[in-house]
Amino acid sequence: MQLTKPPAISLSVVVMAYNEEDSLPLLLEELVPYLESHTRLSDWEVVVVDDGSSDGTAEVVEEWAQREAGVRLFRHPHNMGMGAAIRTGYTQARCDFVTQLPADLQVPPEIFNLFLPHIPEFDIVLSVYENRGEGFTRRFLAAGYRAVARLLLGQRADYTGTMMFRRELADRIAITTNTFVANLEFPLAALDLDAKMQLVTFTPSPRRAGESKVANSRRILFVFKELLALRRRRASKQA
Repeated sequence: MQLTKPPAISLSVVVMAYNEEDSLPLLLEELVPYLESHTRLSDWEVVVVDDGSSDGTAEVVEEWAQREAGVRLFRHPHNMGMGAAIRTGYTQARCDFVTQLPADLQVPPEIFNLFLPHIPEFDIVLSVYENRGEGFTRRFLAAGYRAVARLLLGQRADYTGTMMFRRELADRIAITTNTFVANLEFPLAALDLDAKMQLVTFTPSPRRAGESKVANSRRILFVFKELLALRRRRASKQA
């Protein structure tokens, strides 16, 4: 059942950023006013995790933090991967509910309008893409990842990284993967805990600045290894 009026909640927004000095200002310029003006949000924070950037990503966040107390910065000493950034962000989140956004604005803040009506009736609200809207290569890689992940893990693997959940779940779930596989590991672990789940669909927007860091052969091989390791860990827990 979809609620007609989202309740007031306390929300932490985790933003993962690696060399995003061009796109991050665009995101913060939309995200902070959205959170400030959304009267149904009683309390909020933006937790930006700089995953070892070599550009001015950290400086962008520091400037925002000086004028906006709700913006917080955490820095990795070197690039550790999206999963590590998610792990840091979820650990540092202080509000009652947690969500995440990529720094590239392919998922704009307005996407929260799809999630908030289901909070707090559900423990976790997951999402899948209705239309990825990208080039052939990216669509091919995404389809291959989903097929391999479903084969190895035996469950659907098309959840996006955009989700909203009770912070208590982050206290109970240890993210072990260091790539975007974390965005599959976390919801599967939440469902293992019998978390009450709702699903929404959306179409992402084109990247406005910078370049994607996902599609390269070395990263693809690492993702495959992480899926295999995740399969072994889940099998051992279920044995």
